[in-house]
Amino acid sequence: MLKKIGRDNLLVMLSLLIWALGEGLWFNLRQILLRDLGATPQEIGLVGGIESAARMLLLIPTGYMIDRFGPRALMIGGWAIGIGCAALIALAPTWQALTVGLAVYATTAFVIPALSAYALMAAPPGSDPQRVLSVLYAAFPLGMVVSPALGGVIAGWLGSIRSLLWVAMGLYTLSTLVMALIRHIAPRPRDQKFHFAHLFGNRPFMGYVIYFALALSTLLVGFWLINIFMEETRRLPVETIGLLFSVFGIGTATLNLLIGRVNRRWSFPLALGVFWAAALILWQVSDQAGIGIGFYLMGAVYALRPTVLARLETVVKPEDRGMAFSVLEFMFALASALAATTAGQLYALTPAHDLPLIASLVAAPIMAAIWFGLGLGRTPASDLATGQPNASLAAGEN
Repeated sequence: MLKKIGRDNLLVMLSLLIWALGEGLWFNLRQILLRDLGATPQEIGLVGGIESAARMLLLIPTGYMIDRFGPRALMIGGWAIGIGCAALIALAPTWQALTVGLAVYATTAFVIPALSAYALMAAPPGSDPQRVLSVLYAAFPLGMVVSPALGGVIAGWLGSIRSLLWVAMGLYTLSTLVMALIRHIAPRPRDQKFHFAHLFGNRPFMGYVIYFALALSTLLVGFWLINIFMEETRRLPVETIGLLFSVFGIGTATLNLLIGRVNRRWSFPLALGVFWAAALILWQVSDQAGIGIGFYLMGAVYALRPTVLARLETVVKPEDRGMAFSVLEFMFALASALAATTAGQLYALTPAHDLPLIASLVAAPIMAAIWFGLGLGRTPASDLATGQPNASLAAGEN
């Protein structure tokens, strides 16, 4: 399977793996760090909204740069910015200052569409886009298998989450050095100048983007404060929460690979269904074995991206992929901001703090019904040989 994605994609996977080893030490504990610095659940939700808003800042201009100059330089630049952000977060004296560091860190989301575009550019001819992307994006959660548990242990031992950031900086540096080894791949020549009207006038593309963003927001409402829910409602220590996020990493990696092999008509609703089962378990089950199963299945929330990208890839030209993927990430960030803010408001409304999970349980089946009701899974694929969308797609048919 790995041989079928190309030499440069293997290096990208290695870099992602190493970066995840660092990020996994601390990232899933940032809500607890905010709380320890005095932030309320509503304020933590607000911080999540600010993070998501920051993710949107550079996506559109860098999308243009991906298609104009290629993704490699942007990927390496994003990695370098992340190193500095780790120090900024580690040194933050207040939750407000920490918010600034997290927001700057979030702006590096522009590397995600660059990664997606590069993966398809570097893949051998004839590769299945969904499988290439699912394998590539499995590398990051694989790095999350060990590091969250280790981070929880270190944080509990030292009594500080901040110390984890300095270890992360070293791993981020190594990851950046590996990323620098990938080769530049020139973008595909354009037959006409890019205009936003060409992309935003593509009705199938915009329909998918809006739908996928709404669907993601329904899941993230239940996911955003799950670590604090485990600490305050389930009374689990930070070491156990770190271990649970390692289980979450295993779930994300394996579900990426499994869902990536499912027919495109069923892969997205399957991911919705798996997450729904996870939310139900975490809402109703209080023993640690059951919670572990719930965290494993909740990995479906990050197994959505490959199947989403593969679907979008069929309705846009190859030379527009960078901008198309950037628009998707922009909408995902907007959905995340809405979900984080909503979760923060819902969390404090009941003593059990379970309304965010209930909201996801109600909304996910609705999004699955929309998928089948509108026939989104039956949309014909584009002519990948020419990069031209299928004629029915260009006409806006669903």
